[in-house]
Amino acid sequence: MTDTTHDPRVGSLRALTGLATSGALWRRGRRSPDDIVDTLADVAPGHRVAAADADAAATIGVGAAESGTGALLRAIRTADRIRLLMPAAGDTCGITAPDALAVALEARAVLVLWTGVGDEAVGVVVRAVAPGSLSWTAHHLGEVRSGPVESLGDVEYELRQAVRDAAELFATLDTIDPGSRSASDLRTRLTTLVDVDRVELPPEAGDRIMRVMDQATQVAAIVTLVGERTPAVGMTAGSQESVDAALERLRSLTRVARMTAVNTIIAELERSPH
Repeated sequence: MTDTTHDPRVGSLRALTGLATSGALWRRGRRSPDDIVDTLADVAPGHRVAAADADAAATIGVGAAESGTGALLRAIRTADRIRLLMPAAGDTCGITAPDALAVALEARAVLVLWTGVGDEAVGVVVRAVAPGSLSWTAHHLGEVRSGPVESLGDVEYELRQAVRDAAELFATLDTIDPGSRSASDLRTRLTTLVDVDRVELPPEAGDRIMRVMDQATQVAAIVTLVGERTPAVGMTAGSQESVDAALERLRSLTRVARMTAVNTIIAELERSPH
């Protein structure tokens, strides 16, 4: 068993969420470009932007050399529509081109910008390249036929049960891995995971969306914590399969909940008057 730190790609979700939500507000005249730059600076002080192919470069307005956050602002401003997609095995989120799907699955989160030509889209992914430095890369995705945003009410209903299920898993950690840590150590580790993985949303999101995102973060932190301690010595194959199935179901739900929360904000802004 390995006591790992949080998945660094969750930090990329914070960056993409900040760009998507502040960008959507800017498109409706409720934020300035400086506000977006400040939002990204809160995530990391350094940002490098590049394109992986010629089509993506033309869309976001960068050449062979890397650019700064200005390229991200241009891409957000000129896009016909934007969505945050979080594809996973068994759920491509409408991304069908094999190479594009491979990139999106590896990144786990991609900001999709439709260019106004049919369903043609560009996807922006981000990764940490050094402490305090993020690298953003735009990829041509081909046609992306993303469906409607999931119902926030349905997701919230499922998430309430997930919170209870995750709490039960957390309560059984001593059974899964007896004596691995004291209860105080486990709660400290859980608090750290929640703080690191928390995704900030703008005040305009409203209490309900913020509650969904906070609950998803709590569940995701427990999933990470339990996953760090399985398989444990002495666990039966049946017990391991049961824990694995529970973790996978909760991972899937938190992924959908986070994606739905962000895209609900964007969709509501698209429908709102300027």
